[in-house]
This record gives sequence, C-alpha cells and structure tokens, in this order.
Amino acid sequence: DYVAEIIFNGVTGECSFDFDVTPKPTINIIDLDGDSPRVVKDGDCKTLSVTVVGDVELSEDDFVWTKGVADTQVDFSDADYSIIDGGKTIKICNAQDEDEGQYHCCVRKDDVLDCVDIELQVLQVCDTDDNKEYVEEETWMNGDFETCLCTVTGDVECQCIEQEVTCDPEKEEEYYEDNCELKCSRLPATCIVTGDPHYKTFDGRYYDFHGTCTYQAASCGDFTVYFKNVDFYNGPPRYTKRIEVEFEGQVFGIEAGNKALVDGELVQTPYIKTYTNGNRMEINHNGQLELVLYSKGRQPSMRARLSDYGTWGDANLWLHGSCADVTEGLCGKWNGNSGDDLIGNDPNANGQHFMKYDENCEPPPPPYHPCNDIPDGKIQAERMCGAIKEAPFTFCHDTVPIGTLEGGPLADCITDVCQCFLDQSCACPQLDTYAESCTNSGVDLNDWRESVEYCPYNCPDPTVYLSNGPTPSPTCLNRDPEQTGTVRGCFCQDGQFLQDGECVDAAECKCLYQGQFYENGATIEKKAECEVCTCQDAGEMVCEDSPCPELDCADNEIEAIRPDECCPYCDDDWVEAINPEVVVKKGQKIVLTCAVHADVPKSAITWYKGGQLVKKGISRNRLKLTIDNADAHHDADYRCEATKDGKTNTGVFVVDVVMPAICEHEDGSEWEEGTIYNPQETEECTCDQNGEHHCQCIDDGETCDGETPVTWFNDHCVKECVPDFGLCTAAADPHYKTFDGSEFSFKGDCKYNFFGCGEVKMYADHEKDKSSSKTKSLEIAFKTDTFKLEGAAVSVNGEAVDTPLHKVYKDGSVLTIQDVGEYVFTIVQDGKDPFIELHFDKVTSYNLKVHGSCKGFTTGMCGKWNGDKEDDYTNPDGAVADSVEAFGTAWAVEDEDDCPTPEPPTDICDDFGLTADKPSYEEYVDKALHSGVLGQCSKVLDNTEPSNSAVQEVCMCFGDKNCACPVLNQFAADCATKGINTAGWALTNPNVECAPTCPEGSTYKAAGPKPAPSCAKASGGRKTQAGCFCPQGQVMENGECIDVGDCQCEYAGIRYEINDKYEKADICQSCKCVGNGVDECKPTKCDVQCAEDELEVSVEGECCPQCLADWVTAVNPQAEGTVNEPLSLTCQVEGVEVTADDISWVQFDPEVDVSSPKKLYEISDDGLTLTIKKMNAKRVGNYKCIVTKDDKVSQGVFEVTLPIVEEDLIEAKESPVEFIEGQDLVVEVTKLGGTITDLKWVCNGQEMDSKIVNKKSFSRLIVEGASADMAGSCTCSVTGVGSQDSETIEVIARENTITVTPKSTKMQCREDKKKCSFRCAVEKEVGAIDKKGVKICALGADGSLSKCKKAKYKKGLFKKGLGKVSLDMAGKYVCVYSDEGKEYVSDPITVSVKPKGI
Repeated sequence: DYVAEIIFNGVTGECSFDFDVTPKPTINIIDLDGDSPRVVKDGDCKTLSVTVVGDVELSEDDFVWTKGVADTQVDFSDADYSIIDGGKTIKICNAQDEDEGQYHCCVRKDDVLDCVDIELQVLQVCDTDDNKEYVEEETWMNGDFETCLCTVTGDVECQCIEQEVTCDPEKEEEYYEDNCELKCSRLPATCIVTGDPHYKTFDGRYYDFHGTCTYQAASCGDFTVYFKNVDFYNGPPRYTKRIEVEFEGQVFGIEAGNKALVDGELVQTPYIKTYTNGNRMEINHNGQLELVLYSKGRQPSMRARLSDYGTWGDANLWLHGSCADVTEGLCGKWNGNSGDDLIGNDPNANGQHFMKYDENCEPPPPPYHPCNDIPDGKIQAERMCGAIKEAPFTFCHDTVPIGTLEGGPLADCITDVCQCFLDQSCACPQLDTYAESCTNSGVDLNDWRESVEYCPYNCPDPTVYLSNGPTPSPTCLNRDPEQTGTVRGCFCQDGQFLQDGECVDAAECKCLYQGQFYENGATIEKKAECEVCTCQDAGEMVCEDSPCPELDCADNEIEAIRPDECCPYCDDDWVEAINPEVVVKKGQKIVLTCAVHADVPKSAITWYKGGQLVKKGISRNRLKLTIDNADAHHDADYRCEATKDGKTNTGVFVVDVVMPAICEHEDGSEWEEGTIYNPQETEECTCDQNGEHHCQCIDDGETCDGETPVTWFNDHCVKECVPDFGLCTAAADPHYKTFDGSEFSFKGDCKYNFFGCGEVKMYADHEKDKSSSKTKSLEIAFKTDTFKLEGAAVSVNGEAVDTPLHKVYKDGSVLTIQDVGEYVFTIVQDGKDPFIELHFDKVTSYNLKVHGSCKGFTTGMCGKWNGDKEDDYTNPDGAVADSVEAFGTAWAVEDEDDCPTPEPPTDICDDFGLTADKPSYEEYVDKALHSGVLGQCSKVLDNTEPSNSAVQEVCMCFGDKNCACPVLNQFAADCATKGINTAGWALTNPNVECAPTCPEGSTYKAAGPKPAPSCAKASGGRKTQAGCFCPQGQVMENGECIDVGDCQCEYAGIRYEINDKYEKADICQSCKCVGNGVDECKPTKCDVQCAEDELEVSVEGECCPQCLADWVTAVNPQAEGTVNEPLSLTCQVEGVEVTADDISWVQFDPEVDVSSPKKLYEISDDGLTLTIKKMNAKRVGNYKCIVTKDDKVSQGVFEVTLPIVEEDLIEAKESPVEFIEGQDLVVEVTKLGGTITDLKWVCNGQEMDSKIVNKKSFSRLIVEGASADMAGSCTCSVTGVGSQDSETIEVIARENTITVTPKSTKMQCREDKKKCSFRCAVEKEVGAIDKKGVKICALGADGSLSKCKKAKYKKGLFKKGLGKVSLDMAGKYVCVYSDEGKEYVSDPITVSVKPKGI
C-alpha cells in the first residue's frame, strides 16, 4: 500500500494506492563456487569462482565482474587481476587492503539477470625472526616468557608475562630485554687497570700485562670496550692511556690529559648522544672523565672512569649484571670462575688474542719484576707502600683484601714503586685505586689522602681536589642535577661549571650539543629528538618540534632509518659495513658489524662468504658475524645482505688474515712467528712479526761458584763461569786501591797507564797540586778511538763532543758515556755487560769496575789482579817494584827520564801547620766511618787507610771537611762489593756533608735508571744506579735537563737536527734524524773501485772498504817476546824503493811515536826493522811501520805479546773421533779443575758457532748432520787466569753406506698377465731414505739404462709392476736409488716371459 500526502496552504491531503505485483518466474543460472567470505594474506593471490547451473551455455563475455557498492567493473588490464575458466573465475594477486570488499558476478540470459556476491577479506601478515607467519588478531607465545599479537596493521606487539622469582642478596630482579625472562641478575661488577698495567678482572683475578696496543677489555651485546696502552718514551713502564667504547658504529673515548673523543676527534664535555630507541651515550666530567652508556633500559649498561695522571690513567670499568657470562676480553669472562679469565692461563697470549691488529704493535715483553733490578727493591718498596697497611685503609681489609707480596693491591703498589725507581709518590695511584674499590664495596675511603701526606692530587687550574665531590657534577647543561652520591676528583667551586677547561658562572655558559659549542642565535638541529633549537643567552636553548618531510623515494630507494635520527629518509645504499676492511693475524677473532638502516625482520638479513651462505657465528640480531680463530681459509670477501619491499642491499667486508711470519735461524731451521725455540741448551729465541728472530742466553741450571761465581754468556751464548767483577779506585790525591786490595797514595805528575785488558787501555794524567798531585784527566783507548775526560769536557780522537754519547762497533761492542752528575764510561763486549765501567766525578776521582774474564790479564797501576796482593806493584818488565813511587813511575807513558820518580808522601797536616787541628779532623772522619751505612762497612772492611787518606784531604783543603768526601765515596764503592747497598749513603749519614750536588733541574736518586735516560733512549734502562736524574719526560744533555721533545739525534757524541743525514760507519748504516732523538737508518751502500795496484781493505771504524796498495807487509806480525830480552819487528816492502826517511814506527792504542826514544828502541839503517831493546809488559801492544811513497801510504801491523804460562786445563775425552757422513759429529774435552775464563772451538781452521755445551766438568762441540769435509781436526783452546791450554782431536769421516737389493734376481712372467712386479729394498747406514728416490730401469747389454719408471714404497719395499706383460719385455732390469746426486744400482733382475697357452 502506498500513500501520497499533499500539503497546500497549510492543508494536508492524501491519496491511497493499492498495488498488486505478480512476480515473473526466476531462472537460476549461476551459483557461488566455494565459501564466502574468501580470505587471503596480504601480498598473496586468491581466486573467486562461480559455477553454471544446468546446461546453460555461456561465453566469457556473458560474465560481468564488479566490485563494491558502486559496482565498479573489475579492470582486467591490471596485471594483478586476471579472468580465467571461461569467465567463471577471477584471480587477484598481490592482495592489498584496497582489494578487500564485496565482488559481484552477474550473467544475463534470455533477458534474465542472475548475480552472485562473493566477499574477499585481506588479512595483514606478521613475520617473526624464526621465519614463522601470523595473521592479524592472531596471538602466540614467543618463547616461554612473552606473548605476541599480530595487529590489523601488520605490526607485532609483545609483552612480558607476569613472573615471580626469588633472588639471593647478591643478585637483583631484572627482565631481560632479549627474551623477557625475569631473572636474578648479578650485581654490577668492576674491572680495574692500574699502573704498569696491573689488571683485576670482573671475577677478581690479578695479573700484569705489558702490551702496547689497543686491546678488547670487555664486550656485551651491542657494545665493546677497549683499553689503549702506551709505553713511556719507547720503553717501560707501560700504562693505560685511553678507554674506548664502540657503539652503533661510532667510537667514544676518554684519554689521559682530560681528553674526550668521538671517532678520534676532540669534543667538549658533557657530551650526550641520544638515540630514537631511548639509548644514550654520555661523556661526563665527574671529578674525572667518565664514559656512560644507557642501553636496553639499563641504568646504565656500562660506565668507564679514567683517573687522570697527565700522560696516563687508571681505568675503572663497570658493567651491568646482564653482561655476566657474555663478556670477554682482558677483563675476563665474568662467570664466577677467575681460573678461566686468561686464554691458556697466559697474560701475553690472552692479550695478543684480544689485540686490535690494525695497530701492528710489537709483541708484549716476557713477564719481569722491576724490583729484581734494585738492590733490596721489594723490601724498600714494601716500606714505601706501608700506608695501605695502616688506617684508614685497615677499615677495609676485611672487605677488600690487600693481597700478598705476590698478588693484589699491595703487590701492585710494590711493583709500581720499583718501576719508578723507589719514588714513593708512585704508590699514590695504587692507594687511590684501593680506596675506590673500598668505596664501591661500601667502605667510604674517599678522604684517604688526608691521612697520607705524600699523596696530594694536583688538579689542573682552576679546578680543586675534593674527596667528596658531587656526582653527577653540575654542568651548564644540567645545573642542579639530582645527587646520587659523592666521588673524589677535580671540581669547580660551588656555583661554577666546568666548560672547556675553565670554571665559569652560569651567565658565561655556552650552548652545547653533542660536544660542540654554538653561538647565540645559532640554529641547532636535534635529529634524534625531532627538534630544532635556537641558542640564547647563558647556554639556554629554545626548541620546537621539527616535522618530518614527506618522502617521494625513487624506485631503487626505500624509506631508511638511522638509530640517531627520528625522521626516515630515501636511500638506495641502506646496508652499511661498519668495519669494511679487517686485517687480523692468524688465531685472532674477527667481528664483522653490519648496520641496516631500515626496519626489517631478522629473517631478512643474511650473510655470505664469497657466494656461500654463512650460518655459523651470526649474532641474535644478525648484525654481527664472529669468527673466533682466524685462519687462512677465512681470508675472503663477506657480504651482509638485507631485503625490504622486494629490494636488496649489501654491505661488503674485505677480510685479510695475515699468516705468521717465518724466521730462518742460522742453522737453517724455520720457526713460525711467536714460537719460542732453543737452538742450543743455553740459548732461547723468539720469532717476531717481521720474520726476525731475537735470541737471548739462558742458564742451563748449573751454578757457578767458588773462585768463579759469575755466569758469563758470550755473543754465541756459550756459558763460562768467571771470577766476580773487580774494582780499582783512585780518589783525590790520588789514593789508589788495586783490584787485589792494596792501598797507597801516589803523587807523580805524569801520564800513567792505570789499567789494560784486551782492547782497552786507560791512562790518568796527573798534575801538581800544592805539595801533592791530582788527576787532571783520564784517557781511554779502545780499538782505534781515544776518549778523553777532563773536568766536564769530553773529546773523541781530539775532537770535542757532547754528552751523553753512544757508539757501536763492527763486532757488536757498545760504548756509552752517561752523565748522572758524574760520567759513567761503559763498554759492553762479547756478552760482557759491562766489560768495563768507569765512574769519573768530573774532578779528580774515579773508580773502575772490570769483568771477571780480565782477572789474571790486567796491566797498570790497578795491579795484576790475580788474588795476590804481594805482587800488586809489578812493573811492566814483570819485576815487583820496591816502592810505590818506583811502581807508579814504571807505568808512566813518557820515557822514564822525562818523568821523575816522585817523593814519598808526607803528612800534609804537618806540612800545612795543621798538626793541632788534626785530632778534630780525625774525630770527624771517625764519626763518618762509624755511622750510617759506612758504619756497616767498617765492620767488614779495614778503614785504617781510608781514614788516614780522608784526614790528609781535609788538611789539604785547610780544614774544609767536605774534601774528605771523595775518599769516603771511595770507601763506599769498595764496600758495595761486599754486598752492602751503599747507594746514597751520604743522604742518611748525619755526620757528613757529602750529599751530591746535582745540575739545576735534576735530583739525586740512590736508585735511578741505568743507563740513564738520554735523547738516544728516553726511557733509560731497567737496572739501577745512583746519580742525578732529570724529571720524567726530560733527559740530561750537556749537564742540563731538557724536554724529550727538544732532543736532537746523537751518535758518537755528535748532535744532528731533524732531516740531517749522517753515517754510522762502524756498523755500516746511513741515517736520517726524524726528530725527538729518533733516527731512521738503512744499510750503507758501498761503491768502491780500486786501481789495479790497490786492494779493498776493511778498516776498523770505516764501513766501506778502502783501496790500499798491497806493498807493505809485516814479516813477523804475531811477535812474541821474552821478558828482559830484545825483540825485533821487520817490515817488508815490495814493488817500490823506499828509504829510512819514508818509514816511521808507532805504537798505537794510543798512538805514540817510537822512532826517537833510543834508550828503549833501535831502528835499522834502512828503517825496516824496529828492535825493542828490553821486553816487558809495558811494551806489549800493537805496532805499525808506516811507509809513505808518492803520497801513497801503506803499513805493516804487529801484535807484540809475552808468552802465557801453559797449564793443563783440559784433555781430550777421545781422539781420534770417527763419524759417518750425515751423522752428528760430537767431540769433547774434559776440564781438569783449573779456572777457565775463555773457551773456543776451531775445526779445520774455522771457529765453530755450532752447538757448544759447556759444563763445569766438560765442554762438548756438536756438529749436526756433519759432512765429510769436517774430517781433519778440531781444537779446543782455553784461557785461564794467566794461563792457557789447548787440545787437538783428530776427526775421521766415513762414507755413508747405501745398498740396493732386489727381492729376487730372477722373475718369470706370463704373457698378457698384469701380476708381475719388481721388488727392491734400500738400506742406508745414516739418514732417512727418500721414498720417492727409486726407479726401475731396463739394463742394456752395454750397461746403459732405459725405460725407467718410478717405484712406489710400501711396507719396507719399493715396488713397480710391468703392466700387461708382452714377450718383448724379457730381459734384465735393475733398481736405481738416487741420493744427493749420486745413483746406487742393484744387481740385475732377469725377467723371462712365458707365452700364453703354454
């Protein structure tokens, strides 16, 4: 029923209609095929279908497919839509949200329309890291502790399920972000690095490691901590200089000297870097610099603090408990087991494993303890560290033990004090570290410095030290932070803030963002916060939101994101290799880090090595690939590949695994880098990264005792037991004390030979002084050089030079002159360290220390040194002088007629009218000799002569008691040989005023570094000596302290500026000064072309050979004389005529013309013969006849000696000795009990440097794999105290026997069969058989060999089959073995062939 209402002029009227509709009959043409709605996953394909009812015939054009309320016709021209099955089905691919809705399929037939509706639902898909798919509204458990939901937008939302856990007191509850598990996490732990450097791991293990590289200290998921160690001036001690943290592809660091760095660039503090996920990295100054990382919701994850000591620092690393069982590095594994903190339980191996290879550092030195180099070092250092055993530290002993002398805070303190040569201030950093550990453990020792007066902390101006400074410290960025505690360190005054090294008021604050200052009005873009700020007064910033721009990325780009930027951006290179070029050594760890600047699931990230998929070593977030033990097969290109929205991007890594260098030792053996090997029992070598081996001598455990208690290893590491060092001294007047203990005063005023041994001779030049004499200068002749010390002046071969100096000679001898307030002249030669050591006070006094190998062979006024005082006054002619005056005069360099014998000493006190004062002087000296250290010395030494000499010196100075000091110093030096530490004796003796006076800027130390720091070696040595030393970072140069940075290069006393070039002729090096005392040297290239009448001659002191005419020779160059008998030296001249006027004769070392003193020498009329009229020890030495002709000079050289007494010191164990070629040759002598100071082996005229085993009772020479040319003889020559002996052993070589024998000499083979083989045996008397050295050959009638084929070795026989046998194979064959170019042939093997069928 229908009603129509009509309103007109306010009146309503209506009409009613009644319709009766009769329906037209319907026809069912199509039905739905399947269910509705149909469901498809986002991005997948789905079909929608209908079926035709009955036998109606329809074509594709009869089907009309539309979508939605508007019945929009489906566009089949779109590639995502297709119509199939004659129109009954449509297929929709790459389904998206816009494809969702109602679809209609209609068919019209005979004017009848039939339609079917089909609903399509598109479900969003969530992909998980374990390659599973979930659709919207679907939930699942992600592990055991997290539920996840796939949202209608395709995002995954997860939350932790409620859990309960009960934790021990030492642990705390924490949800682990990685898997949502509520665990009992360990409380934070601390790793400490102090001093030189000493490590305490998270698990509490103490150890030392002295590498000088950058080392991984710890790692925890997304960050890694490194410690950078350095040495001081190219030598120990070594310290930590920098802490670095790698996080999100950047390196954040804090460094000694209050430096904050990001990616190597200095930044201002406080530095704050924020990330969009809430992570934050800070570099703050809370009294000291700190690195703090907040990540994964941890407050914080890591904190590192560097206690700054200017050029180095003590490191304190704090890690969150979630890093336990995960971290690794120098700080250990933190698993509760300190026993596995070090790889192989070896600090050096552990450090090398965690070293950053790209710095290519030298391997760390072997462990050592610096106290071992200081007399009573540990005892003195323990005393200096005594504060740790006293209050307030005692309050903490139960909480944090101080350890023992072997390990822990006390041991670390002792080590560092010794490292500083007993400087007590070096204990302070260790005390501070201990206080820090105590405070962290709940025992507040922040104010410990108030109780230890020698440990003030000097803060850089204008900051001041506070023991309870606020943390966090107020800054211009946060002027009133909430205080969490107190800390020790350097702070500004209240109300001021540290800014760029200055303390400023609030009004002076500058705008600061991520370590960079901004001026007023500057615009600052804070990308992580999506803010833009404007800098205003007093460092304030006004910020507003910065909207992200709309993106329209190209087809090859995606919307990328970065962790420190809130806005996405378009990028076609959105996968980044953080460390694209990695160089490691074999065995080191490789960690490749990939950054994917897009939100992709973990399953979309894959790794490849070359073209091969990598599955192992990938981190949970798939952004790191770790290879624990790099080897050659890891050397390759790697790819980190990520896929998003159908686009793939790659980060490429190039890994270079450097294989160990190979060292070839002198004996031909090869060793891999890092290997420690022993070429002989007393030698240990290591192979370095440059393929060079470094060897040192080691003891075989056999002790040296008795008269030869000192172990000496020569340059070939042959061990000898020699007498202890000898000491000869001369003080003031001079008052001498010989090696054997004779004491006398000698007042001659000539130049005297006071010592000679080997290539060294020493002379003292005396001059008159009042009624006595004094030493004016010293001369030392060594090889072709003469050094002169006169006051503070030093000259070499007559040319003035600077000090200190060093020089190296061809034979490896090293000569140095140190300046430690006095000159220390040292020669190290053939393993004798030192060979001689001469101390000269730059005035008149000196003492000489000599290696024990010289005992029995010394000459001069220091005596014969044979243990017998009775013959100390032996003259050069061998006779014992009847007076000191005659003895000294006999050793004068000039002719005795020109050097009169001095008068015997008189009592100077009487001579000077001081007889009445003498008792007071004697009392003064007596008190000095019986107090302090000298009082101990007077109990073991007779002080009668020193006392008398000291009194005489006081009288010489008219009562100045300081004049006794040289004699007292002489007494102290003698006392030191008795094992009493007399270094610095005058500093503690209350009865004298003999304290040394040092150059300005330097201070006296009883135990300073030996050798002293110099421009050539700024770190100095590790042994100790008393003397004047400059502050750290300075060296003594010509008596003044200068900064190391001002050093010039030095060699042989000559100074060179930067870029100067110079030659070190003695060691064939051409050098260039590169600055700070460091030079770069290369081998000198020689290009010598001599004339036809000249020869290339190597000259001592010159690198390149010189051209000298070979026309003068010494007829008897090795001339041995007889005491008190004449000795003639004759030169022979060939090819030229010369007269006596062309010839001169000299004795050198030092050079003295001997042509004129006719009382001593006689020269023949032709000038070619020099006769020494009366031989004695003074005439022993080197002589030359020098011939000059036509401006060309040639010479003959003679070595004049006196015979050494023959003594039975050794005998051959066996002679002759027979060996088989290729076998080890062993020859041996038995030692008969006498003292042996030198030993060498010579075989067939060649000195041997093979394995020499030297024991108390025998010496054995071993020649490994000796060849036949060793046949002949080997002689062992030995030298004793004033005696010598030798034994010659006959050596017989026997040829190595090799035989080749066939298994059978007759063989019958069948035609066409294969089972017919030759078998031969090879026997070799010595050496291994070459298993590839046998062949089977056909033997011709003329004995020739042909058709040779290699045989195979199996079960002791060499075998070779004939193959398929034919009749023509019958004949004779032989086995042939080849060895070192020689062939050995077996007896013939006759082969007969039996025809087939017979």
